[in-house]
Amino acid sequence: MSIKPLDDNLINQIAAGEVIERPASIVKELIENSIDAAATIISVNINRGGIERIEVEDNGQGMETHDIPLAFQRHATSKIDREEDLTHISTMGFRGEALPSIASVSRLELHTQYGQEAGVRVSISGGKYISMENSPAAPGTKVTVTDLFFNTPARRKFLKSLVSEGAQVYDVMCRLALARPDISFSYANEKKLYFKTPGSGDRKDTVVAIYGRDFASHFIDLNWQGDRYHLRGLISKPEFRRLNRKNQLFYVNDRLIKSPLL
Repeated sequence: MSIKPLDDNLINQIAAGEVIERPASIVKELIENSIDAAATIISVNINRGGIERIEVEDNGQGMETHDIPLAFQRHATSKIDREEDLTHISTMGFRGEALPSIASVSRLELHTQYGQEAGVRVSISGGKYISMENSPAAPGTKVTVTDLFFNTPARRKFLKSLVSEGAQVYDVMCRLALARPDISFSYANEKKLYFKTPGSGDRKDTVVAIYGRDFASHFIDLNWQGDRYHLRGLISKPEFRRLNRKNQLFYVNDRLIKSPLL
């Protein structure tokens, strides 16, 4: 059997497996793009666990028209320019893989409006451009992803039930909202609104919006300033405890981490 190079579309589908495992992966990547675009309001709506439809809309700075084709090319990014930039990354994403990976395994539609430019609508199916045209759009960006893994049915078979996939999306939404209490997040599944955070900057307000006032009443504020770092958040009162570590969430520079030490 002779060796031959793969075509770009197949390369993107293979690479997408490293970034996009399930609907929750798409929601996480798109929200992180919205955060990097300085959005203060982010809304997420899904249908059928996100397999049928995911919509992420923000009021961020939008995308310049000339940047849109590049945004769907692998490893094209505005976040880094040179090797030295890898040592002081300040954005949520930087590899330039999210949008091309998502577009290669779904049908994607993007509406965006930047500054004084006209709004733009882009349609991509399985990584192939269908259309790109001027279209009225609200300031910011809205990405709609439908028919996930329609062109890679083997991967679609590995998805869990609609309820389970929806629960994964909800979990991602909660964790991202708790990381950024200064941003207003809303989450709806099958047109049912599960929560909407105020974006006040107060983490306890976010906990109230997601889990309710009774749950939030069990927490006290934690705020400590050291020589090299600032520690802040919420910690439960001694009488309010769990038998496992499932609900212990740790963030570094607003990014969720897992740390056995902590």
